[in-house]
Amino acid sequence: MLAGRLLNRLRADKERFEWLLAALITLGVVVLELKTGFLVRVYLLAREHQDLYIDKLYLGSIAACVALAFIGVRRSVRLRAEISRRVEAERHAKAIARHDPLTGLPNRSRFIEDVASTIQRIKTYGSSSAVLLIDLDRLKTINELYGHAAGDKVLSETAARLRRVLRVGDGLARVGGDEFALVIAVNFDEDIPVRVAQRAINIVNQPVVLGDAEIRVGAAVGIAMCPGDGCDPNALLHAAALAMKRAKKEGRGKYSFFEEGMDEELKSRAITERELKAAIAANHIRPHYQPLVSLKTGEVCGFEILARWEHPTKGLRMPAEFVPVAEDTSQISELSYRLLRQACEDSNAWPIGLTLSLNIAPCQLEERDLPYAILAVLRETGFDPRRLIIEITEAALVRDLDMAREILGVLKREGVRIELDDFGIGYSSLYHLRELSFDAIKIDRSFIQELRGDDEKKKILGAIINLGHTLSLATVAEGVEDESDFALLSELGCQFGQGYHFGRPVAAREATRLVDREQVVA
Repeated sequence: MLAGRLLNRLRADKERFEWLLAALITLGVVVLELKTGFLVRVYLLAREHQDLYIDKLYLGSIAACVALAFIGVRRSVRLRAEISRRVEAERHAKAIARHDPLTGLPNRSRFIEDVASTIQRIKTYGSSSAVLLIDLDRLKTINELYGHAAGDKVLSETAARLRRVLRVGDGLARVGGDEFALVIAVNFDEDIPVRVAQRAINIVNQPVVLGDAEIRVGAAVGIAMCPGDGCDPNALLHAAALAMKRAKKEGRGKYSFFEEGMDEELKSRAITERELKAAIAANHIRPHYQPLVSLKTGEVCGFEILARWEHPTKGLRMPAEFVPVAEDTSQISELSYRLLRQACEDSNAWPIGLTLSLNIAPCQLEERDLPYAILAVLRETGFDPRRLIIEITEAALVRDLDMAREILGVLKREGVRIELDDFGIGYSSLYHLRELSFDAIKIDRSFIQELRGDDEKKKILGAIINLGHTLSLATVAEGVEDESDFALLSELGCQFGQGYHFGRPVAAREATRLVDREQVVA
């Protein structure tokens, strides 16, 4: 039984079986000769009986043994070569499993190991370190606009640049689709993480050349300290991720340290995201309307669409509480289209001449299908495109001017009017006003409020209004709070106003009542 199982195992490994068989035969011949003098007897027998060709049989058996031995040796060499190839393949597979194939950097699992090694050194020598998480901006947009090959080039170029940020002993890895991580030695110098983070932001922000185009990819950096924020590699990376999200909220090119309470903030944000998605789908976010008034006649000439969320437990929530979340989670376009559709339907009860103004987020001006989606809503509801005003902020212009020109051009050809919102506090220039062919500029409310009692600033406001007249642009002032604001803007020649002096944002029913009341008075 035992011999049979052994034989079956040997046959299962053919190479080893052949080699062992050759060795056993050779060993048997040697033992037989030593014990019996078999070879000498065969030799003597062959001389006495030459007619039997015993010597030829003897030489044949020797040749067979040699051949079997040769086969065994050859099989052994091949086996060793195959084992070496398998070992090398396993080593290569492990290397691939621990590195990002696109950038060649260590991946997340390898980075966790590197952080663990760093923590061990900290415990041994009593120093400190930091984990930095770097998140790239606009990579998704680049993939959509230029293709994934362009996105891969941006990632490879970013990895090469971040390598130049490293110092001796620092570690760099790609830990996600558009996320890179650094582990650096700090040695109790708290300025080191800040300097490294700022260098990373600056070097990533440099343009990447893609054919004839130059693309800028911004970055936000989150920083977690060891041992201050913990000594577990995964916990440190999570803390850096929380800090990074805070940095992204503060704007492009920012960094932030982890602070206690960020985890709770993130959980609250996750709840808001889930509730917001459900609220949009269920149409729980409804349009409210703030009147736009002619400063010359005092008549309502249109309404701005403002979102209001009727939360089941928290009551009425204002746009500042959920619109940034909608932008970050790519739900802002769906929300805008739903608000516009409802507003167009509500306006059926209003006079034909009243306009609707819709705010468009900067990120929406990176969506090529935006104008066609808006025009589709207008066709579905029968709303005249000439009654729609699209408001964009100055911040949207610095992202991609060519894309903005293309998108707004489609809308303008259909009669939609374009208004530059928050004018006076951002980055707009005469070049932007000319290139995008705006129909109106809306002066920011903060700019209006600062003018009270300041003659010099009144002159600036007058110059802005005169600029609008010179460029044949309608001028709109928001933040008109009282009669004095109304009188000043009218005196300076501003054409339209919006603010609490004329009315707060109201639901569709109250807006209809306001319009009906004005018609009765007229």
